[in-house]
Amino acid sequence: MKLRRRHIWLFAAISLHDFLVSWASFAVALILRVGMPDALRYTDSVLTWGAVFAVIAAITYRMLGLSSSVWRYTSIYDIKLVAFSAIISVTVWSMISYSVNGFRWFPRTLSFILVFVLIAAMGVPRLVYRVLRDRRDAYRQYGPHSGAHNVLLVGASDQTALFIELVRSLAKNMRIVGVLDHKDTRIGRTIHGVQILDTISNLGSAIDTLARRGKRPERVVLCYPISALRPGVFSGLARTCAERNVKLVRQPDIADILVEEQAQAQNILASDFLGRAETAGISNNLDDLLRGKRVIVTGAGGTIGSELVRQVALYEPDAIGLLEISEFNLYTIEQEMLQGDPKFGVGVFLCDVRNRTKLDQIFKEFSPDIVIHAAALKHVPIVEANPSEGVLTNIAGTINVADAARDIDAEAFILISTDKAVNPASILGATKRMAELYTGQCDREAQVKDVKTRFIAVRFGNVIGSSGSVIPKFKRQIELGGPVTVTHPDMTRYFMTTSEAVGLVLQAAGRGLAHPEERGQILVLKMGRPVKIVDIARQMITLSGHIPDSDIMIEFTGLRPGERLTEDLFDANEDVHDIAGEAFMVAIPHKRQISLDAASLEMLFARASRSEDGPVRIALDALLKDSAEQISLSA
Repeated sequence: MKLRRRHIWLFAAISLHDFLVSWASFAVALILRVGMPDALRYTDSVLTWGAVFAVIAAITYRMLGLSSSVWRYTSIYDIKLVAFSAIISVTVWSMISYSVNGFRWFPRTLSFILVFVLIAAMGVPRLVYRVLRDRRDAYRQYGPHSGAHNVLLVGASDQTALFIELVRSLAKNMRIVGVLDHKDTRIGRTIHGVQILDTISNLGSAIDTLARRGKRPERVVLCYPISALRPGVFSGLARTCAERNVKLVRQPDIADILVEEQAQAQNILASDFLGRAETAGISNNLDDLLRGKRVIVTGAGGTIGSELVRQVALYEPDAIGLLEISEFNLYTIEQEMLQGDPKFGVGVFLCDVRNRTKLDQIFKEFSPDIVIHAAALKHVPIVEANPSEGVLTNIAGTINVADAARDIDAEAFILISTDKAVNPASILGATKRMAELYTGQCDREAQVKDVKTRFIAVRFGNVIGSSGSVIPKFKRQIELGGPVTVTHPDMTRYFMTTSEAVGLVLQAAGRGLAHPEERGQILVLKMGRPVKIVDIARQMITLSGHIPDSDIMIEFTGLRPGERLTEDLFDANEDVHDIAGEAFMVAIPHKRQISLDAASLEMLFARASRSEDGPVRIALDALLKDSAEQISLSA
């Protein structure tokens, strides 16, 4: 009751304010039009028609929400609303006045003047109040006893402007002392009152100048994506900051601005380390491929599999099948899919891709149109130490899923492979290479035998930020204070984000079905240049607010079994086609025909089932040597 009474009084006070200001504006507009002496002759009219106008204006303010706006946060939007309210109020009053007296009581130009007077009367007080509050808050934030950290921004962009406003409104622990930009023509100009001091290349001298003025920055905040910087720029910024004992951090997210240590490792984006701009829109125009279809994803609970499931769900499929060997991962993705009353069916299958009988049962029951095979063993050292498991999962498992898809006439089978399959130097690479070859041969045979199913492979680089990538590992090591372990200072890898990986898979399916004449394809994302792993480690340490090799050390541990310094994207025996306007390239292996009959496969898998790792290595090596000339895999 007390709160209700307070609202009534507040409503009455605001309405009275709007009424009096509008009435006063009417009188001032009339004085400006006719002068003070002549205005006295309009006293009676001002009392009556001025009151009518004030009532109309007060009602307009209430209807448009102007009366309920908070003056402390007055913005351009509020001033536009003031102007709109003034125009409507004056227009309505003019129409009423004209219908009653035909403008005989007041000059016709009064309405025009009244619009501007009312805008000033309603807008200026709001702006003045906002400015006074901002100055008071700025003094509290930037005053001599504020305790705020000095921050220098690198990059003048829309994100910079938004960041400055958010810091002033929310972050009492930061004081922005300047901005650096890549354009020297902007030096001396300001962004929300913060001066652009110099160019990015002069970061060191800018820090020194601020230090002499008593405004030495404790942090330099990078407001550009790292991928947008020219090669070598970030390392130069990091070196300059390290020499002056200044932390270099990336721009925090809005939700992190209130946090004191907002620049820690959790704020690091995987896309910062691609060495290029992230590819956008790779999975566009897939409605016809997925809408109303039944899609099954193996390995549905993994990093790639779960993201595939999420993306497929956006295209309104008829049903999504979740096939996973890990009970916990399967439960997690199932619960995510069942949230929000999904419009599609969700099939949940706890199954090992090695189990052909169970796979056949699931595929006959679910009857998928699209099969995405993401299930695999993916960690090089682990598969190297367990070659039999790698053969059974990555080769036999792929054959099982591909054959099951063909048996129920699925539209497409998509294999997720890896750049480690190119000229393989590890058991993992060898098993994925065999899976690629089998997929390509199935696709060529399908054309000859008039099989409905298309078989397509996509070849990934390292999916940055996935469970097995270096990003989570480095992050944990940094949080523990180091050291950060890197295998070799010259090791490089091609990287792609999870969204790019998912887009490539979906695009592969769409392209394969749209071009039935192109067989045995492997799609590969255009990933630019390979990135040094040690550079990622240094960037992560720097963006976490530390200095590499000083605050946190980097240790080189040596190559692990199966690892090599560099990876290739294409084999020498592949024809590579750069598709104009697309974010991917297509590799087509040369057609090769070596017979690998059921007996040979059964022998390989039997040895793997008995964990005869030595013979398995020899047999796998022999298969790959044979495939250097020609290969045909057929169960």
